[in-house]
Amino acid sequence: MDSKLSSEDIRKQLLTMAVDITKTLDEHKIPYILTYGTLLGAVRHSGFIPWDDDFDIAIPATYQKKAIQVLSNISKYHFLSLASDDYYDWVLRVTDKSTKTTSKETEWEVYNHTMSREDIGLCVDIYPFYCLPDNAFKFKTHKFFTKVSSWLIRKSFAKKSNFIKKLGFAMLSLRANASEGKYYTDAGQIYYQPTLFTQTEYINFEEFKFRAPTEPEKFLESRYGDWQKLPTQEEIDKAIHYEETFWR
Repeated sequence: MDSKLSSEDIRKQLLTMAVDITKTLDEHKIPYILTYGTLLGAVRHSGFIPWDDDFDIAIPATYQKKAIQVLSNISKYHFLSLASDDYYDWVLRVTDKSTKTTSKETEWEVYNHTMSREDIGLCVDIYPFYCLPDNAFKFKTHKFFTKVSSWLIRKSFAKKSNFIKKLGFAMLSLRANASEGKYYTDAGQIYYQPTLFTQTEYINFEEFKFRAPTEPEKFLESRYGDWQKLPTQEEIDKAIHYEETFWR
């Protein structure tokens, strides 16, 4: 019978993955920052949020293709992106080959065919942050690529067509070409300063240090509002991705 990981085991494994991944990004000069729940954990808990079971990183979308290329070469991990067959999530996902997870299979996870895949272990999620151009023509072009790529990717899921998805990913790559303007992601229409990836500092996370925005509290306030307030038990239950995690 496969051995179940404890909460401490999960954190150790995620930290190992995060160190490997951020080291690779640094070596290839791909900017990154901690984001979302991982950044919240760094500021509020100096490490993991007690119930968290993944690790969140952000990169500028202009580096997305390069990140896919270099992270795919880390042999001990499995890498998933829209360039992968039968994967429909816009988030880049590095998953651990030595672990496997059982998912709660929320509606979102079932839709994306991400958490219920056989090859999913513990994950480091990498969120591409896009630039919204200020220039009127570039703005319209960016919106066009955004709309068309989203439609193609939704269509590819409905048809289970990797060919349509590749067309969508090609349009998504054109969307990612914008390199000036405020940053945003598909995780909500919240806009962040253009200096998000250029003005960074190292922040403590457990026994390691990772890059973060220079004013992480402002980022967290934009994302969560009152980020210092602890969630209810119901909110905690919704935030947990996996029911159980095992060694393969």
